[in-house]
Amino acid sequence: MLRVVIPWKGSHRLSRVRTGGSEIFSGLPGTVGGAVYGNAGCYGHAVSEYIDWVEYLSCDGSLHRLYRDQYRFGYRDSPFKHHKWIITEVGFNLMPSQPIAIGQKAKEYRQMRRDKGHYRYPSMGSIFKNLRGPKVAGASQQASSSKRPD
Repeated sequence: MLRVVIPWKGSHRLSRVRTGGSEIFSGLPGTVGGAVYGNAGCYGHAVSEYIDWVEYLSCDGSLHRLYRDQYRFGYRDSPFKHHKWIITEVGFNLMPSQPIAIGQKAKEYRQMRRDKGHYRYPSMGSIFKNLRGPKVAGASQQASSSKRPD
């Protein structure tokens, strides 16, 4: 694996440094810091899967670095949601890859988002959580088996 530091809005530059693995996030609106704060995810993956460390500014103005084994991310949750910390830099663990392959995969994900209408209107990203668990499964089955008026 390679260690890569991506500046605030630099995720589109990954193919230039020959690192792949996070192409799935290509085309998502927002910033790297925002994605880490909310543990953004799509297609069954979350940003936290790729993080090695996060550098942040605490309320007293001091800079800290939180390493992978020191934090716990959850579904659309991060330690940053529970503290008044400002994310300044993120180090990702990504795999070496060929720029053409990275670019092609990223292009495919952006096209899927375009086809689904994700770019029709300005967006700061989704703010919802996918519902999970047995109660949700039962409720969705019940709703799909209910008769709808014609």
